[in-house]
Amino acid sequence: MDATDRERLLRNRIDLLDSLNVHNVIHYLYQEGIFSEDDIERACSGTTRRDKVWIMLDLLLLRGPQAYSTFRQALQENYPWLVDKLDKTDVSNFQRPTIYRKQVRKDGHVSVSETRLQGQGNVVVQAGSNAVVNIGLPTTFRRK
Repeated sequence: MDATDRERLLRNRIDLLDSLNVHNVIHYLYQEGIFSEDDIERACSGTTRRDKVWIMLDLLLLRGPQAYSTFRQALQENYPWLVDKLDKTDVSNFQRPTIYRKQVRKDGHVSVSETRLQGQGNVVVQAGSNAVVNIGLPTTFRRK
């Protein structure tokens, strides 16, 4: 899933949790190959309607580039106001998260590494001052 689409879902999570019924969208996500039967079981295992939506949204965030647009299509029939809200969500000031880790070795030296999400399956890791590694995940590890 594109980082800006992920941000749209995160910024509207409360409205989605309050409004959605999993059964109105999850079968469409299955039909379009975004979710598996196991995903449906997991989402429906929640004890409340809100728990089910929470699980479904967490699963959706792990899916590939078509997940957001397919989810948006699934909402269109029963939740057009949510589609409108998602479309109007301002993500212009969105910045990819950066994670810094400080590690003190046994010899007393301190090393700092930086990890930045780069979108579609890529992670950039910077260790120390010179070493930068761009890790592209194999397509077998990427979700649909």
